[in-house]
Amino acid sequence: MLSFEELYALVREKLSPKRVLHVLGVEQEAIVLAQRWDVDVQSARQAALLHDITKEVSDQLKLCEECGIMADIWQRGNEKLLHSLTGAFFAERCGASAEVVQAIRWHTTARPQMTRLEQVLYLADFVEPTRKPMKGLDQLRALIYEDLPAAMLKGIVISLSHLLKQGSVIHPDSWRAQLYYLEQSHARSGLSGNEKS
Repeated sequence: MLSFEELYALVREKLSPKRVLHVLGVEQEAIVLAQRWDVDVQSARQAALLHDITKEVSDQLKLCEECGIMADIWQRGNEKLLHSLTGAFFAERCGASAEVVQAIRWHTTARPQMTRLEQVLYLADFVEPTRKPMKGLDQLRALIYEDLPAAMLKGIVISLSHLLKQGSVIHPDSWRAQLYYLEQSHARSGLSGNEKS
């Protein structure tokens, strides 16, 4: 795996100054979250630094084809979804572990049964300081240190609401992730999905 000095140099080489600030913000948030939730800090930092490494490539579909990445119909319909695939491919080429690669792979859509590292990256990306204000974001920033599954559910709900307002393509993995964390929430509170209030 590349050293952190090499990773910082790579981030500055591949990304605009604004995106670099975002990535460094995600790294700082990921460090704190990793410490809070007993996740390997080195892995969290690596995932944070590489999660958007291909974000500013102008033709993500072409990059997918060049890398032999099979994008599904929803990813092809929204190029914003592709950078998690190309970023994961790039991270693997940099020598990142399978866990780091998977965290990058799922940092955009989320999925059911995410590892703690995957959850840490997803949430760190969501709440880092340069993020534009969004309804529910302040509550999420407090929740991430109290209840990780509840924070995942809230983050996914905020994301889906934002995407729906924009009229964006929503990947089925995001809907499945919402359902999974909703079911987890019901199970922890002693309710089943079929019970009526």
